[in-house]
Amino acid sequence: DVSSYNGTVNWKKVKDQKINHAMLKIGSGINKNKKGSKDSKFSTNFRNAGYAAIHRGVYYYSYARTIDDAKKEAKHCISLLKEQGITSKDLDLPVAFDIEEAVFQTGRKNVTAITTTFCDALKEAGYEPMVYSGAAALRSSFEYRKIRPYKIWVAHYTKANRPAVPFR
Repeated sequence: DVSSYNGTVNWKKVKDQKINHAMLKIGSGINKNKKGSKDSKFSTNFRNAGYAAIHRGVYYYSYARTIDDAKKEAKHCISLLKEQGITSKDLDLPVAFDIEEAVFQTGRKNVTAITTTFCDALKEAGYEPMVYSGAAALRSSFEYRKIRPYKIWVAHYTKANRPAVPFR
């Protein structure tokens, strides 16, 4: 995954390393303390990754703590995509909802409702949604049967061959 935190990316070098897929941060979310934002490098990364023939997807970092926040974030994400002129046909990979951090303290039912609200709005707008989170959070903070219809991207920061995601 790539965002403004990575600085200026030389996408030709990325491609030369036989990396063929990239998830690009389009923006960050909204809650009572945060106003939605666009990632400052998104336009450049989207364009240049495309020039390098890298398959592109998008992710949106969430600060939602309520269903209302998730609705606002989905609307914001869709507006950023449209502002860039990006349709579902322009994406090789889904639009991922990156949900992490303090929201997990609000309970599985709420976390799941936030996630499905965002994903349903993206799907309704014609984009393929995906859920992104860490393996431990996916095991303990979601009602898996309710997020199962979406593709799931698992953060995996161990030396194990694959993430441990025995959902319940």
